Amino acid sequence: MTRLVFLVPVWGRSYVQVMIEGLLPSLLTPRNFPLLCQHRRSTLKIISNSEGEMLARDIEVIEKCREFLDVDFVVDDNTIDSNKYASMSRMYLHGLSTLNKENRLSKEDNFIVYLTPDMFCSDGTIETLLECSKSSFKKVMVLGIRVIKDKFLSGIKNYSPGDSSNSLDFLIQLMLSTLHPISEVLNVNAGTFNNQWPSHLYWIEKNILIAHGFHWHPLMQSHSEIWIKTLLEQYSTSTPPTIDDHRFMRESDGKFSYFEHCCVNTDPKRIMLVELSDLPKQRQNNRKTLVSIPSILLWCHSNVDEFQWYLFTHEVIFSLSSSILNEKVINESRVFTEKILAFNKKMPRFFIKLIIKFRHLIGFVKLETKRLLRKITQFVT
Repeated sequence: MTRLVFLVPVWGRSYVQVMIEGLLPSLLTPRNFPLLCQHRRSTLKIISNSEGEMLARDIEVIEKCREFLDVDFVVDDNTIDSNKYASMSRMYLHGLSTLNKENRLSKEDNFIVYLTPDMFCSDGTIETLLECSKSSFKKVMVLGIRVIKDKFLSGIKNYSPGDSSNSLDFLIQLMLSTLHPISEVLNVNAGTFNNQWPSHLYWIEKNILIAHGFHWHPLMQSHSEIWIKTLLEQYSTSTPPTIDDHRFMRESDGKFSYFEHCCVNTDPKRIMLVELSDLPKQRQNNRKTLVSIPSILLWCHSNVDEFQWYLFTHEVIFSLSSSILNEKVINESRVFTEKILAFNKKMPRFFIKLIIKFRHLIGFVKLETKRLLRKITQFVT
């Protein structure tokens, strides 16, 4: 029978708090952790440092989780880095290293579920993962939407999970009303856009959000002892990549056979994830310019691999069940993404080289102009 091993890296008071207020309560809804009682005993591995373990160990919600699965703390004080993404990667890797030491794990019926402490999962997420584990799927990819943590957690107190569409409508409405500034600047439909890091492209209208993304979250992956051993050896002395990086998601045979046996979830009714983030303490540099396909392609040249292009072709529509779908914005999103795919397929190298040369020229002219103005100012004064 299927056994799920959940890995969640957490450290510091802020991450512990959002885990116990958002992530774990969302997983205790009827069609999530409670369903695990019907399967082999699953495990929640909380990978942390000493401070994080002390803050989280005796929390009531942790004890509630123990009713449905084992909860283990994996403590390592050497994984924390000034970069939170590097810390998270090292913690995942440390958590994976403990799996190969467990004799009860076998490749065929064990699956690794990658959680983040600032994640909120809709009711039915675990149910969907269990269904996928019984099929030919070896991994499940999910696209998450970033929201403002405090506003979302305040609103989620009125969430009543269940089979009805009302609970999903509630989540979608709450998500739309609490979108994080990082999400809002990726709205293509607004006319201006953050071309500097277009990992997600959104079209947002009243009661609807259409999403295409290059960076999806690998929520579940089948366990492979060989793959974990290879990963541990490769990054024994260096920082491992983030889990949505193609280097992390390699198969055990070393080939990049992403497309085979991969479930790309595009149905919010099955899985809906939101990412809970604080508002920035100071104004972030989310500079918006006119939406530019060449700029998006330039970013893709350095940050997107073949599998991520494949993920980008998938469309996720978050819409209230009671509202009529906005066909106009749906068509606009599809035309725009088709243009990006067509440009990338037909002439990416030409455009990229041209843009890079053009940008270098502009940068050189700006630099020399600044130097000239500085010299003139010094001469006049």
